Amino acid sequence: MVSGPHLPVPPTGIETPAVFIDLSVIDANIHRMQNAISGKGLTLRPHVKSHKSVNLARRQLAAGAVGITVSSVGEAEVFAEAGFDDIFLAYTIWAGVGRRAKRILELHRGVPRFSIGVDSVAGAQQLARAAVGSERPLRILVEIDSGARLSGVRPGEAGDLAAACLELGLEVAGIFTYPGHAGKSKEARAGGAADEVRAAEAAIASFAVHGIPAETVSGGPPPLHCSPHGLR
Repeated sequence: MVSGPHLPVPPTGIETPAVFIDLSVIDANIHRMQNAISGKGLTLRPHVKSHKSVNLARRQLAAGAVGITVSSVGEAEVFAEAGFDDIFLAYTIWAGVGRRAKRILELHRGVPRFSIGVDSVAGAQQLARAAVGSERPLRILVEIDSGARLSGVRPGEAGDLAAACLELGLEVAGIFTYPGHAGKSKEARAGGAADEVRAAEAAIASFAVHGIPAETVSGGPPPLHCSPHGLR
């Protein structure tokens, strides 16, 4: 007889197929991640797109997370309605001038610490238009490409984009990146992490050329299901 991994005993009275969650395992994972990040003097902003659960996100905040990361306007709206007051939309949204622009404005007005990613002047212009009429500037982070070649500006161009955002009346909080290429294999992790560090350093230097501080430097390793976006 071959023994496999330990599996929890499912609750009785549930017809299959069904999904059930062992919260003791969930909580152990949450605290393991939080302790690993806190132990390095950093802060954790978990990405909730993996579980899409208000309950689990609240458990992450209770364990010490500073806020949450989402990947769409819709996700942000769900968590905002649930009372989350620190939300980072880590995706470069094209706001346009229609319903999406109004939704972004509503999030900006309703969430005390709402921020959103930008990787182009055109995208920043759309966000600036969407925020017209708000009492405070919309908070953005410049996305940099650290090797995944999916989105983001070149690290050396981050300062130029940040300066353009300031001219548009946006608040520039810092930079963020996602080294997706590091998730291709275990062997790719070290090189991807090194690429992420080099890209962040180059972007910070690019900010400095314009006299702009990169107060938030955010990254997220793809091999982890709960990316520590919001490392400060």
